[in-house]
Amino acid sequence: GMKNIDVQIFNRWGQLVDSWNGENKGWDGIGTDGTALPESVYFYVLIADGEDGHYYEEKGSITLLR
Repeated sequence: GMKNIDVQIFNRWGQLVDSWNGENKGWDGIGTDGTALPESVYFYVLIADGEDGHYYEEKGSITLLR
C-alpha cells in the first residue's frame, strides 16, 4: 500500500490530461474535463511513499485502447 501518492498523466505532446494526489485509484482513460481520450500512448509520472517506508518515483507509458 501507499501512504501518499501523486500521479500525473500526459499526452504525447506533454500536455497534462489527468492527475490525482492522495488517492490510490486507477485511470480509466477519461481526461480532467470528463471526456473520453482517444486511443494513443500516454505517459505517467508517479511519486509515492510506501507503507514500507520506501520512496517510489516511476515514469513510463500507457497505451490506451478502446
